[in-house]
Amino acid sequence: MEIPISLSKLVINSKQTDGVNYSCDVPLITSPLSYAEFRERFLKLNKPCILDDWATADWRCRKEWTTNDNLPNLCFLKENFGSAVVPVADCSKVAFYSHPKQEVSVADYIDYWKEYIGKGHASCQPCLYLKDWHFTRDFPSYKAYTTPEYFSSDWLNEFWDKKLDRNDDYRFVYMGPKGSWTPFHADVFKSYSWSANICGRKKWVLVPPGQEEHLRDRHGNITCDLFSADLMDKMLFPNNPEEAERVEVIQESGQIIFVPSGWHHQVWNLIDTISLNHNWLNGFNVDVMWASLQASLLEVEHELADLKDMDSWPQQCQVVLQAYSGIDYAEYYRFLYAIAITRLVLLERHAEQMSCCNCSNSRVSLDTATDQCLSDKVACSEAIISACDASVGSRIEAEVSSQKSVSVGILKNKAGDNEGLAPTCQERDNEQSPILRFSHILFDLWMVYHHMKLLLDSKEFQQLDVSELPSAPSEAMSKMAEALLKFYCSDCFSML
Repeated sequence: MEIPISLSKLVINSKQTDGVNYSCDVPLITSPLSYAEFRERFLKLNKPCILDDWATADWRCRKEWTTNDNLPNLCFLKENFGSAVVPVADCSKVAFYSHPKQEVSVADYIDYWKEYIGKGHASCQPCLYLKDWHFTRDFPSYKAYTTPEYFSSDWLNEFWDKKLDRNDDYRFVYMGPKGSWTPFHADVFKSYSWSANICGRKKWVLVPPGQEEHLRDRHGNITCDLFSADLMDKMLFPNNPEEAERVEVIQESGQIIFVPSGWHHQVWNLIDTISLNHNWLNGFNVDVMWASLQASLLEVEHELADLKDMDSWPQQCQVVLQAYSGIDYAEYYRFLYAIAITRLVLLERHAEQMSCCNCSNSRVSLDTATDQCLSDKVACSEAIISACDASVGSRIEAEVSSQKSVSVGILKNKAGDNEGLAPTCQERDNEQSPILRFSHILFDLWMVYHHMKLLLDSKEFQQLDVSELPSAPSEAMSKMAEALLKFYCSDCFSML
């Protein structure tokens, strides 16, 4: 089943740099704002911001991981988590555009940190930075924090939490002394990230998408240090590095910084600092992930061009892509499929709970609704997000955890059950769980449908063996289209 073309052509990439002015200060949000306001001002425009310390005031880790002087409580950390083995980077060395890492226990790292502090952060010692510690994976019963609702639509960790073959996630703890730093980079899959200072102070330098091209050397590699003297060498860096637009931000204790998709950044700890970080994706930046995956495959194919005559060349490119970027086209399909499964189940549960909205046109074709109520300049994402809302009983984390074995098959042949009835446009309060509103779930499903269609239409995917995928692609597309067609009504569009 296909979604009508009149809807498909309304998809607009809200994060294209054309027409978006990134030349702005990073706003400090001093009091809570609604999810809708955050979505409109920052997610959809792909712009950074900082949430003040109200956003973390109730977190357990801010009370237990810090002293009365708001310094790292090293004794508590060693006593409670000392046995964990964690990656530690040596900030005094750079190899292959990053800091070399080793694994040590938290207890040993705390001993080093105490000694480093005791010697006045002496430069004669290596500056070691504990980073990328999967704390919530290692200590799942210790509820250190609660993810703010603005970042709760997190497809990336939702997917990795459901994977039975791999115990992994994209939630991290960072701990480092004054002077520790992270090289210039963009986050995995060009994802969003949010980073909260439990204590300490960081300096961030952010570079908007596209501006990093000024910072490539003559070999095409992006610098790992924005303040390297090598950038002054026009023979080595011929693309006018001084013209790269950048935004500098100081992040204080308790504050959370939102780093948008594709923004390269470099970070320094100005004092001893502990922070939390999530990488995350959702319907507002999955297009950036897809573009990044395509670009990575082109790089792999270029490197393996000499082997193109071999029979299994497309499959070998996918193997290298997986090793190079952490995901290949088959895994990207599984990622989209997992999000679709949960949204289909949630929509079906909504259908059982919804009350009539007294829509004037209870059922019209999707073509007619979009032609009448939307202009070609309106993004489909805006249409769905602005549409009818309804409540659902529990947070998405609980739904996701209970759906590991759910099959799309439970929704089979449901489309005709409510023939002649309109879905509700009546919002029931659900301010604590905005991502569970009917419109947001529908938006998620549309974005999954659209990007799965892009994937299936790619010649690279068509060259793969799909027999090991969790569901036949045609069946998955049919079920999503069925649900999208089922839950639209004209009044949802006319509200715009």
